[in-house]
Amino acid sequence: MSARRRGFTAAAVSVAALFAATACGSSTGKSTAAAAPLADSVSAACTQGAAEGTVNYWVSYDPDTFKKEIAPFEAKYPKIKIVQGVYHGTDITPKLSAEAQAGHALSADLVEADLPSLAPLVSANLVQNVDWTKFGLPASQLAGGGAVQGVRTYRLPIGLAYNTDKVKASDLPSTWDELANSRWKGQVIYDPRGDYLQGLGVAWGYDKADSWLKKFLAEDKPVALQGSTASLQQVASGQAELSTSATVDNVTQLHASGAPIAIKYLDVVPTLDYYAYITKNSPHANAAACFMSWWAGPQGTAQRVAIESKPNSTRPTGIAASASVAALTTAADGDAAAKFSTDIADQSK
Repeated sequence: MSARRRGFTAAAVSVAALFAATACGSSTGKSTAAAAPLADSVSAACTQGAAEGTVNYWVSYDPDTFKKEIAPFEAKYPKIKIVQGVYHGTDITPKLSAEAQAGHALSADLVEADLPSLAPLVSANLVQNVDWTKFGLPASQLAGGGAVQGVRTYRLPIGLAYNTDKVKASDLPSTWDELANSRWKGQVIYDPRGDYLQGLGVAWGYDKADSWLKKFLAEDKPVALQGSTASLQQVASGQAELSTSATVDNVTQLHASGAPIAIKYLDVVPTLDYYAYITKNSPHANAAACFMSWWAGPQGTAQRVAIESKPNSTRPTGIAASASVAALTTAADGDAAAKFSTDIADQSK
């Protein structure tokens, strides 16, 4: 399920424009779908969902991996079929907006992506207001967009990957400021598109983040390389000592394969989060709620951790007590991340 990182930054860059365009354009759209009234408990939703049958679920997961992960749900609820539409976050909003503008029923019952991608759907009133606590999910996993709440399906903390054969854990920096040091000259990989580092703009604000970036580029002379997988492979092979393009899932899986690689979280821990929403007037809303209560709950999370090493803790495991978590949960966060991403890309040219 790794095909989602590039869309995250792209969505953040365009979030403000999408808010305006979607909100204005969808006001004349009238859905023809027969909406299913949403039950107020998991048991009721699953009972009614069995009669509704299919959930059309738009998300960019690898289909084969996703099928393995949801197998226990489908075994428990054989009358609810999850039909995946493989769409990236940046594709979901324009597709559903176009359907609404044309007066068509929305093709998706349930959508999942990063919040900057889906925020325009909230603004345009194309998703339902769901109190997910009624379906057994904790308030800490909810994201409010006006009166509408999405539910977080996973949270991937981002840290500093290092080659355990070349660098002692005791020699690693503990803060991003300490990383900006000539000690690491030519041995650090970063993504020049702004991916992975953009959360620093959310935590610090633009001025401090820009000042740090200038020092980091000048002192470390980091190697620009797009993508987490490519950078971590270079660290694992010893071609570089460190990478800032490190999510816990990728590092954990590489380490499990025998690679000499580990992750350290610094004083600010950016995250990559995915959230899900039930679409407006979905005729399969109860089936969608039944599935999401499982998928975003302990059983679904356990499946993702076991198969892909993707956790969903609000405060990620393994970070220092003094560390702050930098998550994108609002349009303002998206704008701050977008601004710093653009700064990184511009200074990397």
